[in-house]
Amino acid sequence: MAKLIKIIGAIAVLGVALIVSAVAVLKSKDYNDYRSLIADQVEAVTGRELTISGDLKLELSMEPSVVVEGVQFANASWGSKPEMVNINRFEAKVKLMPLFSGNIEIIRVVLTGVDALIEVSKDGLSNLDFSAGTAAAEVPSIGAQGAVPLPVVHMAEFRDIKVTYVDARSGDTKFLALDRLAAASTSLDSPVNIDLAGTINDQSIQASGALGAFKTLLDGGEPWPISLTINGPGVNLKVEGGIARPLEGTGLDLRIVLDVGDPLAAAKLAGIDIPKLPALNVSGLLRDTKSGYSLGAMNATAGGSDFSGDLSVDLKGARPSLKAALTSRLIALDEWRKSDGATAAPGDGRVFPADPLPLDGLKAVNADVSLAVQRLTANRLVVSDIELKGRLKDGLLNVTPLKAALAGGWIAASLDLDSVSNPPRLALVIDSDGLNVGGLLKEMEITDILSGAMTIKTDIKGSGTSVRALMAGLDGKLSVIGRNGELNSSALENMSKGLLDVLPWVGKGDTNTINCIVSHFDIKGGQARSRALVFDTGGITVIGQGTLDLAQERIEMTVDTRAKNASLAKLALPINVGGTFAAPTFVPNVGKALVGMVTGTVGTVGSIVTAPVSVLGALLGTDDKNAADPSDPCIQALNAGSGKQTPAAPKAQKTTATAPPPPPAQKQDTGVVEELGKFGKGLTKSLGNLFGD
Repeated sequence: MAKLIKIIGAIAVLGVALIVSAVAVLKSKDYNDYRSLIADQVEAVTGRELTISGDLKLELSMEPSVVVEGVQFANASWGSKPEMVNINRFEAKVKLMPLFSGNIEIIRVVLTGVDALIEVSKDGLSNLDFSAGTAAAEVPSIGAQGAVPLPVVHMAEFRDIKVTYVDARSGDTKFLALDRLAAASTSLDSPVNIDLAGTINDQSIQASGALGAFKTLLDGGEPWPISLTINGPGVNLKVEGGIARPLEGTGLDLRIVLDVGDPLAAAKLAGIDIPKLPALNVSGLLRDTKSGYSLGAMNATAGGSDFSGDLSVDLKGARPSLKAALTSRLIALDEWRKSDGATAAPGDGRVFPADPLPLDGLKAVNADVSLAVQRLTANRLVVSDIELKGRLKDGLLNVTPLKAALAGGWIAASLDLDSVSNPPRLALVIDSDGLNVGGLLKEMEITDILSGAMTIKTDIKGSGTSVRALMAGLDGKLSVIGRNGELNSSALENMSKGLLDVLPWVGKGDTNTINCIVSHFDIKGGQARSRALVFDTGGITVIGQGTLDLAQERIEMTVDTRAKNASLAKLALPINVGGTFAAPTFVPNVGKALVGMVTGTVGTVGSIVTAPVSVLGALLGTDDKNAADPSDPCIQALNAGSGKQTPAAPKAQKTTATAPPPPPAQKQDTGVVEELGKFGKGLTKSLGNLFGD
């Protein structure tokens, strides 16, 4: 027994001696000799040079550690600076005993002071492309015979990490700084818990959650689970689900919920500028497709607005292609306006802005979108039952059809926009009927000056890089036809104080009935010329003619008033409308009025007095079967608008409604001058109030 104890003791002493000798040898060895070997292996795999300028140390204990300092990894040859990555210190602490069985169990990996640059060149090259490496295939794969065993990492920690992203194509630069990133797991088969804190573009972010086991990630065969919550200024993102093939980045099946309580702060986090927007919430199922990604069962709210449906994006073509089929119960556009609610003015006294149209986005993507909206509101305007189908292909936008219910009527439109042509070309067709424009203006709290249904049609084409340029070369037609309306004299007087003093026919019973409003303009080269312009009521007919210069925004119109009542004849005066769209002028045509009153050609029109109001109703499809009187101004205007010739009106019979013989010239001249003076002053005051001057 004593001999056995001595043998065991000798073996123990020998073992200790061997361990001490091994430690002495390991401690005496200069591991810096391995720096060039490590650098050569990295360059063989990546095609980039690795430099270890600091010391490579082995610290021995029951938990030995390896420390590497001063590591630089070269950038691509075309890069903006020589180094892609700089690392101040790398430390890995391992368990000693598993090493004797050939296993590597890392207690903790700590990476400190990392400065990385990720960049894309103007030619679209990325410095993350390491295809220049020649020996990547020679590295033994995990599980291969003779391969280094897969290490078990219990804790990985990163401190003071800075990443800069630069895209030379767009000039976009983003900054990511991580104060802390920790990933912890108890084994290869256990989930990896994540804890992150840092900044993106100087905006704080935090993330926490769990990822699937490292072994599941490498082995495959089942989805790799993900459960993450990411918080930033004004934004919260939750991701739940799995990835079937995580190493390939395919097989996504993720439920995402994005809450953006403060879109301005969230936009700053992304490094973009946006106007003030309402809070946003988006949820849906994110999956990958053969050529891109889809967001199915999508539900989104933005303030009071909502959207639902399916979205997908194809990334394989020359440009991304978006496909969307969406529905909405409500779109509240007022919530999407700028916070001050102001509309930017051209700043040069013009109405049409000269700012370049934002068309570059139409060239960046393709899209196929369908949208059905139950209700849309904007500045008290309510549009319902909207149907829209739009297609954007290689910069060519087509919207057909666009249908909606508005103001008791309907509207249909189609639009073609060629953003590729130089200058861009636009074609717009609008057809509508039964629009209660008066009721619409009242609902929008603009005015309740009139009521009645209108039909509006337009077919226009133009080209230009701005709204001003488009209007300057516009071609097409515009027509507005109104019927069965009524003037609200109280609203008219409230809007324009003093108007009743110069137009006493307003507010006299049935004289407020609007028989028709007919307006037809032919537009050529930015010049809109009136083919017919009539406003006919129970008391007066207003006939206009002239030109609207859309290029210079100038008005050259003459408005001729014809009273239907002899007592109002002296007030039926012609008016010259001039000035600009921003500042129109209204001047009575004194010369024409004097001539008309002396000769009796201005004032009452017997044929107008005798023309039945039912004529317009017959023409426009009402139940009245009376034949159309060609002398009726509404019929004349409608025929002129349609290009028809109006038969010559029969000579008017003498009636008691015709104007009485004029008084002696001297007295009449005095009355005319007085009336014109009164009319001119009142008109200036009234129309000044009407246009907000």
